[in-house]
Amino acid sequence: SIQSMSVDEARLKANVLALLAKMPEPAHIAALSVAYRHAQGVAMKAEFKGGMLRFVKEHCVGELLVMGEGNDSFVQRATPVSSAQHWLLECVRKNGPLLISMIGRLHQEERGSAFAEAAGEGLTKFVKRRLQKELTLESLKGQEELVELRRRDDARFFLKTARGRRTASGSATEAAGGSGRLVSAAQSGCAYSCSERLLVVGEADFSWSASLIGVGGSWTSLLATSFDSRAQLDSKYKGVQDRVQAVRKAGASIVHTVDATRLEQSAEVMSAAPFDVIAFHFPHVGTDEGLKASIAANTQLLGDFLRSAAPLLDKGGELHVTLVHRYPYTAWLRSLEGKLLQAAGLRYLGAAEFDFQDYPGYRHQATTQVEGGALDVVSRCLTHAWGRISDLPKGEGDLVDVDGKVGTALRAAKAPTTEITTPAA
Repeated sequence: SIQSMSVDEARLKANVLALLAKMPEPAHIAALSVAYRHAQGVAMKAEFKGGMLRFVKEHCVGELLVMGEGNDSFVQRATPVSSAQHWLLECVRKNGPLLISMIGRLHQEERGSAFAEAAGEGLTKFVKRRLQKELTLESLKGQEELVELRRRDDARFFLKTARGRRTASGSATEAAGGSGRLVSAAQSGCAYSCSERLLVVGEADFSWSASLIGVGGSWTSLLATSFDSRAQLDSKYKGVQDRVQAVRKAGASIVHTVDATRLEQSAEVMSAAPFDVIAFHFPHVGTDEGLKASIAANTQLLGDFLRSAAPLLDKGGELHVTLVHRYPYTAWLRSLEGKLLQAAGLRYLGAAEFDFQDYPGYRHQATTQVEGGALDVVSRCLTHAWGRISDLPKGEGDLVDVDGKVGTALRAAKAPTTEITTPAA
């Protein structure tokens, strides 16, 4: 066959490259195919099984760049600048918002060279000069910058048709197909109520639970837990016992040495179940074994938490996980799609901004840090929500996640579909 004949492959490749040099770039794959047929008098499919797109992907690597997917792909010649543009856009699309320093690190790991060496100029200057229409560049503290795709700056994408929903307290809320609590939080701040049965896992200095009970009311339905023992907490965080006592005084219960990935092993947790909400804010295993190891370990942590917590939800209950909205944290979520969520019987409900100002006195603490808040409050953070597929109301369909993609868990469940609102470009 022609595919096994290197001479013919070289001829086809030369024809494609010569043809593309005469066309405006990037060229749509269909336009390139039509132009080839007109120039050569024969379709590429007749000379190479699989057609133009497959030929370019298999035999023009390093010389041509392919953007897009399937029949909506575009092709352009690879130059140092176009290769750098292509890599950078794909890096941000794949990983979500990234710090400039992290992009440089990924380029070094994947390409074996500094970005400036490959592109001929530094990352910041490159983005400003060549990718202003596609990417945003936000200055942060410490001379750091955050790179993100230009799209609607709204993390809450839900079904277009709103439906009424009742909380544990019996009051009606308008949930736009997704998390009723997160929709309410977007309107009024705090997403949690003392009338709901709330389990908090992974507390550090208990400043989050303390901020929650600060709004007043009786919090007898709150169970706050820590992975560390009381002695470990005392050695890490000043004033932790004062906050613990304040939380208990408000009627809440506190339990130490609770593993968020094995909640069924805690007698106190099991006796208090089922819950309306189980929240895990800023989870992290605390590994320092490198980026890849950290992503793998934290993805495992989230997956094990979701599997362990899902059976403890009451009907209509939600699992909440709050993360910084940038890479590598976004990489943890990508790995949770598909089979893992389906196996846990969960569906993704959406996400909402987590605002530190809604929780006065709360200080984020790093897993391995003993003093001071570890996270700058200007960092963009999102609370992600999951619910059980079995609780999906009849007639509701696919939900749209924070990046505008239809939830894979719902697709796997083959839920009835309805019109969705997708994020504006």
